[in-house]
Amino acid sequence: MTIPGVRSSFADDFYVLLVGWEPISTGGATFKVYLNPLINFVWLGGMIFILGTLVAAWPDAEVEIERVRQTKQVPAVVGAD
Repeated sequence: MTIPGVRSSFADDFYVLLVGWEPISTGGATFKVYLNPLINFVWLGGMIFILGTLVAAWPDAEVEIERVRQTKQVPAVVGAD
Protein backbone atom coordinates (compact mmCIF):
# COMPACT_ATOMS: atom_id res chain seq x y z
CA MET A 1 0.00 0.00 0.00
CA THR A 2 1.38 3.38 -0.95
CA ILE A 3 0.28 6.61 0.58
CA PRO A 4 0.79 9.55 -1.78
CA GLY A 5 2.49 12.76 -0.90
CA VAL A 6 0.05 15.51 -1.82
CA ARG A 7 0.49 19.24 -2.19
CA SER A 8 -2.68 21.11 -3.10
CA SER A 9 -3.00 24.75 -4.00
CA PHE A 10 -5.57 26.78 -5.88
CA ALA A 11 -3.51 26.47 -9.06
CA ASP A 12 -2.75 22.73 -9.06
CA ASP A 13 -2.50 19.39 -7.25
CA PHE A 14 0.84 17.61 -7.05
CA TYR A 15 0.99 13.88 -6.15
CA VAL A 16 4.05 11.68 -5.56
CA LEU A 17 3.55 7.89 -5.29
CA LEU A 18 6.13 5.29 -4.31
CA VAL A 19 5.70 2.54 -6.91
CA GLY A 20 8.64 0.22 -6.38
CA TRP A 21 11.32 -0.19 -3.73
CA GLU A 22 13.67 -3.05 -2.98
CA PRO A 23 15.18 -2.81 0.52
CA ILE A 24 18.01 -5.25 -0.31
CA SER A 25 19.33 -3.64 -3.47
CA THR A 26 20.89 -0.22 -3.66
CA GLY A 27 19.31 0.50 -7.04
CA GLY A 28 16.88 3.01 -5.65
CA ALA A 29 13.16 3.51 -5.73
CA THR A 30 10.59 4.19 -8.41
CA PHE A 31 8.18 7.09 -8.07
CA LYS A 32 5.21 8.28 -10.10
CA VAL A 33 4.66 12.01 -10.11
CA TYR A 34 1.33 13.54 -11.14
CA LEU A 35 0.68 17.23 -11.69
CA ASN A 36 -3.00 18.12 -12.16
CA PRO A 37 -3.18 21.81 -13.08
CA LEU A 38 -6.31 23.84 -12.34
CA ILE A 39 -8.13 20.89 -10.75
CA ASN A 40 -10.00 23.17 -8.35
CA PHE A 41 -11.70 24.82 -11.32
CA VAL A 42 -13.27 21.43 -12.11
CA TRP A 43 -14.81 21.34 -8.61
CA LEU A 44 -15.88 24.99 -8.89
CA GLY A 45 -17.49 24.31 -12.28
CA GLY A 46 -19.39 21.36 -10.81
CA MET A 47 -20.75 23.50 -8.00
CA ILE A 48 -21.83 26.21 -10.46
CA PHE A 49 -23.51 23.53 -12.60
CA ILE A 50 -25.49 22.20 -9.62
CA LEU A 51 -26.48 25.72 -8.55
CA GLY A 52 -27.62 26.55 -12.09
CA THR A 53 -29.68 23.37 -12.26
CA LEU A 54 -31.41 24.23 -8.99
CA VAL A 55 -32.18 27.76 -10.17
CA ALA A 56 -33.55 26.50 -13.49
CA ALA A 57 -35.72 23.87 -11.80
CA TRP A 58 -37.13 26.29 -9.21
CA PRO A 59 -40.88 26.78 -9.76
CA ASP A 60 -42.06 30.16 -10.99
CA ALA A 61 -44.22 31.90 -8.34
CA GLU A 62 -46.53 33.66 -10.84
CA VAL A 63 -47.34 30.43 -12.65
CA GLU A 64 -48.13 28.70 -9.35
CA ILE A 65 -50.43 31.57 -8.26
CA GLU A 66 -52.25 31.49 -11.61
CA ARG A 67 -52.75 27.74 -11.35
CA VAL A 68 -54.25 28.13 -7.86
CA ARG A 69 -56.61 30.88 -9.12
CA GLN A 70 -57.79 28.70 -12.01
CA THR A 71 -58.59 25.78 -9.73
CA LYS A 72 -60.60 28.01 -7.36
CA GLN A 73 -62.75 29.55 -10.13
CA VAL A 74 -64.20 26.36 -11.54
CA PRO A 75 -67.99 26.82 -11.95
CA ALA A 76 -70.17 24.20 -10.35
CA VAL A 77 -73.18 22.72 -12.08
CA VAL A 78 -76.10 23.03 -9.65
CA GLY A 79 -78.87 21.13 -11.26
CA ALA A 80 -78.68 19.33 -14.50
CA ASP A 81 -82.21 18.63 -15.54
